[in-house]
Amino acid sequence: MLGPKHDMHAAARGFLAARGLVGDGASQIDPAKVFFELTKEDKVARAAELQCEVFVDDLPEILAMPGFPDGMRRILFDPENQFEDSNFQRSSSWAGITAGLMTADLARD
Repeated sequence: MLGPKHDMHAAARGFLAARGLVGDGASQIDPAKVFFELTKEDKVARAAELQCEVFVDDLPEILAMPGFPDGMRRILFDPENQFEDSNFQRSSSWAGITAGLMTADLARD
């Protein structure tokens, strides 16, 4: 028997907003630039379509899928350190991801 249906995309948007990750502040992500897709393939296709420089996911199998453009930086969000043998750059926190991205931006200037 299945439990009640939940809108996981709405829950994810609420999570991001509650933690101050999305909004109109200088260090926040514009909510219009946050996307949720229904399939793994659609996630990769969206990243390629947007020509993202960085793609963050919590599943290494997503990051390993074919279709990511060459040079796209893929970061595994792994707060529980479940994927120690991952071939991807890992981060256990959003603060760590942010710091790494800011350091990379400064290096380019």
